[in-house]
Amino acid sequence: ALAFAHSRGIVHRDVKPDNVMVGEFGEVYLLDWGIAARVGTVPSSICGTPVYMAPEMLSPGGPPLDARTDVYLLAAPLHECLVGAPPHRGTTLETVLFSIARAEPHPYGDDVPPDLVEVLHRAMAPTVDGRPPSMAAFRELLTEHLGHRSAAALATSARTRLEQLEDLVRVKP
Repeated sequence: ALAFAHSRGIVHRDVKPDNVMVGEFGEVYLLDWGIAARVGTVPSSICGTPVYMAPEMLSPGGPPLDARTDVYLLAAPLHECLVGAPPHRGTTLETVLFSIARAEPHPYGDDVPPDLVEVLHRAMAPTVDGRPPSMAAFRELLTEHLGHRSAAALATSARTRLEQLEDLVRVKP
């Protein structure tokens, strides 16, 4: 949906879990296009959901919005799936806004594969220049991770079988 919107010159600006719905047959819908804007729009005010916002969304008169803003916003719910919380947290709006402005890479736990951490850090880079340039590029990075995940699972399975065989060889008759 975002790649299509970008091809038509539109940036969503409010991608978050509440705006993503999955239908009965697995179809995915992106809802609430109320603050969508034209690609190239220079923000004139702060809008969006703060706990998911990209840093450039804080800067009225700042860099023009483009697909890379939505790349950040799409990575934010993935981040939340992995850690159980949105990327920007705080007890007050001021502390959340400060978190957005700092835009520090999140330290993920050992349970998150290093290549997925790299994908998230790229997609949520503090500046738009550090992010994948399009949804297609972001999707490609995620697809590569999924391919690596399959290879890692196969390697783990092979290690387990090898250990079982070694145990059998060590057993005395």
